[in-house]
Amino acid sequence: MVEQEFEKAIDISLSRWDELNAIRGLYMCEHAELEFLLRNKFACFNDEETYKKLVNRLRRTLTPHFKSKNKKLFDAWEDLIKFRNLLAHTSEGYDNERGFYIQSGIDENIVIYEDTLDEHRLNLKELKAKKKLYY
Repeated sequence: MVEQEFEKAIDISLSRWDELNAIRGLYMCEHAELEFLLRNKFACFNDEETYKKLVNRLRRTLTPHFKSKNKKLFDAWEDLIKFRNLLAHTSEGYDNERGFYIQSGIDENIVIYEDTLDEHRLNLKELKAKKKLYY
């Protein structure tokens, strides 16, 4: 019975790690899709033009009214790009109060705890829905 409980605890822990790594992968995937769309839009397939530069290029092509109306969206988009970049290299850990987490290897202040997974999924879902405004 002890062995079964131990196996169950390991399985639960592994599934939590899988979920945390899945959100990391989701950030990478969603942004890769957005970058692909921007590269196609601007026929820009060189490495010199970064994803962030393409987002700023899109912003510059907008009318002043549309740009000001969507300022918060672009600011949030840029924040999510930074977040995605920081998640490219992560470490994993466990906090006694909040549970499992992944942490950026570049900026230790960037941490995703398992109890915030839904919030991160929602942020990505909202960004993906809003991209339809531009395509």
